[in-house]
Amino acid sequence: MARPFLFFREKQPGLLAALILAMTVVGFYGSTQVGFDDVPANLFRTEDLDFKILDEVRREFTTDENDSLIVVQSEDLFTPKSLAALRELSREIRKVDRVDKVLGFVDIPVFDGGVLPKSIVPPSGAPPAAYEKARKLAAEHPLIGDVLVSSDSTTALIVVALEGKDLAVEEMNTILGDARVIVGRIAEDAGFRFWFTGIPPIRVAIMTSMRRDQAIFTIAGATVSAVVSFFLFRSFFATCVVALGPLIGLLWTFGILGLLGIELNPITSVLPTLILVIGYTDSVHLGLDIGRNRAEGLGRKESVLATIRELALPCGLTSVTTAVGFGSLMTARIESIERLGLVTAIGSVTTLLSVLTVVPLLAMTKLGDPLARRRRLLEADGSATGFWGALSRGLVTKPRRVAVIGTIVTVFLCFVTTGLRPDTRLTESVPSHFEAFHGLVECDERFGGVLEAQVLLTWEDDEQTPPSRLLAAIADVEAALEGNEAISHPLSLLDVLVALPGPKPAVERAASLRVLPKEATSRFYRPDLRKALVRGRVPDLYASEMSPAFQEAKAKFEEVEKKYPGLEIELTGTTVVISEKVKEMIGELVRSLLVAAVVIFAVLAVAFRSIPIALISLVPNVFPLVMTASFIVWMDWPLILASVIVFSVSLGIAVDDTIHYIAAFRRKMLSGMSAEEAARLSFLKIGNALIITTTVFLAGFGCTQLSELDVLRMFGILSCIAIGSAIFGDLLILPALLVWVYRDKAPKAEPGEGDVEKAS
Repeated sequence: MARPFLFFREKQPGLLAALILAMTVVGFYGSTQVGFDDVPANLFRTEDLDFKILDEVRREFTTDENDSLIVVQSEDLFTPKSLAALRELSREIRKVDRVDKVLGFVDIPVFDGGVLPKSIVPPSGAPPAAYEKARKLAAEHPLIGDVLVSSDSTTALIVVALEGKDLAVEEMNTILGDARVIVGRIAEDAGFRFWFTGIPPIRVAIMTSMRRDQAIFTIAGATVSAVVSFFLFRSFFATCVVALGPLIGLLWTFGILGLLGIELNPITSVLPTLILVIGYTDSVHLGLDIGRNRAEGLGRKESVLATIRELALPCGLTSVTTAVGFGSLMTARIESIERLGLVTAIGSVTTLLSVLTVVPLLAMTKLGDPLARRRRLLEADGSATGFWGALSRGLVTKPRRVAVIGTIVTVFLCFVTTGLRPDTRLTESVPSHFEAFHGLVECDERFGGVLEAQVLLTWEDDEQTPPSRLLAAIADVEAALEGNEAISHPLSLLDVLVALPGPKPAVERAASLRVLPKEATSRFYRPDLRKALVRGRVPDLYASEMSPAFQEAKAKFEEVEKKYPGLEIELTGTTVVISEKVKEMIGELVRSLLVAAVVIFAVLAVAFRSIPIALISLVPNVFPLVMTASFIVWMDWPLILASVIVFSVSLGIAVDDTIHYIAAFRRKMLSGMSAEEAARLSFLKIGNALIITTTVFLAGFGCTQLSELDVLRMFGILSCIAIGSAIFGDLLILPALLVWVYRDKAPKAEPGEGDVEKAS
């Protein structure tokens, strides 16, 4: 085990320092190349048919993913001043770079008893009666009334379609910023109130809040953690020695991701936290052990080598178990979870290399001298006094009682977790004071929602499904949506035809399709592709509320398909697919974490050459997971992605601490100690590091309560519960289980373990 660390034995530390510096420079460059995938649909993407249909609709029709909505309010929109301002607003926004289309009710031509269309806006100087007539025409028009203007004539929607597919948030922010300047100027003159909403503004709001809060969280968390670390280590330089290893490892990790072109997403944004948590835990163990060796009289180099001989194996195991365990997430069908497994595996191995090189290298310099001044819990005669000494003796005197109670509580909490309910909604990450949130609320109340559900109709050949038959099928689809609790105000090709002059019902106007311009029908009808689209409004509800309504609609569409052989009907749209996939995704993530736990169990069994040891480790590792999950149930919170990600952090911490404790316990038993003495001394030695890391993590995660995002505050609370539960599992339940199982027997040295102890 010591051979890879010959750098520390000979006159080669300078070469190692140069190598670390070179890797850090490369890592810094690579980290500047890391991209962020913030397209909502990509978070849930699979190879399923649902996503293939969604992608088809996005390519072939204009969808709501690029539609920004301007919600305009006034006491009365049908006045000369208001209508003139709305026309100017539409005209000026069309000039904004990368705005594809602008559609407000003033832009839709109407047929008022004639064969030629005209503007709904009366000409300049028209009498008041003309404006009342315009109000009536708008209310009766199928594409305007309750679609682009509210029934009380006080609220209007202006749809601003952005150019391009899968626009980045920065691009959206630039376009919307230019449009906002125009709207602000015109609204001020006209006395309007306005809000920007829709998927693009909501995405901008979410990312703006996340970046702001992550910056605050990073700065505040790092500051608080540094202060707590300084208080615990009593030295600025000792704090730096312990902290630089994981920080440099994180930089290397981002460098690798950037050089490989691997993008982060909202799920993998947990990577920095997870890597720092695991890396800092190992770093503290190394720092305290080096300090302990220095305090016992060893020199700088000898202290480092002694620590490496003792801790390289458990530190390596923590990273291997994390890499292998979370690497198993790469078997998931959902791409974002697969990516989480990949980046976590890369980060675990990279941070291990950083911690095992940077911390020992710094400890061999004067920077590491303050580590030796750290007060030791363990006295020279192997005894300890005070609270921790009494607690350590209490654990080993009644191990069975503690182990049984801990196991029963863990099993009970497992049953509590069955009450978890996976859920999500679009605005769960949007602060309520953002204009996108207020605009969305207004749209939900007045127009049935800002989001879209789309019904795609596809036919095989034109002879079997002529236009007249298609129109009849569309009418049946709209009828199937009547009374649906999630989908309202369906719009289709029929509404375009209803707006045309003439006495015939829309379903009998198939001949008109040949003369209509493509611009008038492209949002609903693609005869070249044999496809048509019905678009409905969806409010911002939790997925659990919308899913039953979507399933009801699908069942009715199956009946419509039977009536029209050769016609396929699919319910799609980003909102529909995400609401249907969220339970699957969270379930997939939970199952993948269970696979990770099984893999970690197997790695521990092989590494320690003991199935009993691996079995014993299950309870303290599972305890923080089920404790956190039970808290979610007791608070009646939905199981959202952010709360599931906490489980990853919890598992990483618990496994790390468990490995260090078991490794110390086995070393002491192999030296001839009884199980009680080995558990007690391991408690005093490892407990010091666990208390330090737990205190620092609690202080750091506590800073999330400064966030304006409910989801981030929830993440912080759950993380603190998970971290606090982990130390209970590893310092109370684990020692008791080990003593109970090994009280009457001492394990013999396994092949290879003696080599680790004797390596120099």
